[in-house]
Amino acid sequence: MNIRPFCSEDLPQVLKLMADNYGRHYSPEWWKWKHEDNPFGKSIIRVAEDDGQIVGTRSLWAWNFNYMGRSVKAYQPCDTLVDRAYRGKGLFSKMTLDAISEAIRMEAQFLYNFPNNNSVAGYLKLGWQLVDNIPWYIKVTQISGLPSFNKQLKRRILDQNFCETVKVVPKEKQLDTSSIFKTLWSNKYIQWRYNNELLGKYKSFGNSSDSNIYSLYNNKGLKELVLLNSEISSDALDSAIYIGKRVATYIAVPANSGSDKEKLLKSKKFLKTKKGIHFVVKPLTAEFGKIVLDVQNWQIGLENIDTF
Repeated sequence: MNIRPFCSEDLPQVLKLMADNYGRHYSPEWWKWKHEDNPFGKSIIRVAEDDGQIVGTRSLWAWNFNYMGRSVKAYQPCDTLVDRAYRGKGLFSKMTLDAISEAIRMEAQFLYNFPNNNSVAGYLKLGWQLVDNIPWYIKVTQISGLPSFNKQLKRRILDQNFCETVKVVPKEKQLDTSSIFKTLWSNKYIQWRYNNELLGKYKSFGNSSDSNIYSLYNNKGLKELVLLNSEISSDALDSAIYIGKRVATYIAVPANSGSDKEKLLKSKKFLKTKKGIHFVVKPLTAEFGKIVLDVQNWQIGLENIDTF
């Protein structure tokens, strides 16, 4: 068994492994867009190989956050699996440790992720720390269909009548000096993240300096409008409510505990659900060892949680 860096020749096997285990198709174009064209940097990818066969893969997805006027490098695990026949042999841990060593070499300050109920305990055993169970907030916009709320996006079906590429050219956002970790927005990021034909599931509202991104899903027969921005202004939320009253049964927004966004949602009569999203962090440097573990230092949105 060999744990090694991913190379381009591995791609057909990796995509087949993902399709066989996840039950959906993944194209080479999607892989290039996500792992190679990312403006925050290429992903760190490790594979487990047995006699020429790829039986496991572990990816760390590059991301940059704004914090105190600087760009802070981090990675989020994604697209990770071990073939069923090879589970229980320690391959996941071996690929993870090798990938983390590379992340440290790349001067990443921390790792973060949003594990489900089945995997959160494994993260905690590996030294990650639970920062928050990020609550969802909802606002019913069409009273005729009160939702039975489901936080798992993978069970939702994208409204096919909604699909179109966002055409947003926002004003370049400068680094600010706030002590809040939030996604570092730029024209290049928006073009890569939302203005693409591969996903085709986003729309926007607002002006060029305050673009707000949303998607529309069919969730058990109900229309669900989800907001992706980590930050949203009071006026933008009013606009989302206006749109929601015309196209959706309800609006859903995650907001980490104690954040300004959570306070804003409460002021607009959004209701907190009982379900939340596990948010875990693993510091890689002493400089950020305590800072990243304080939920008050974060502004999280679906743009961070939705890893496609």
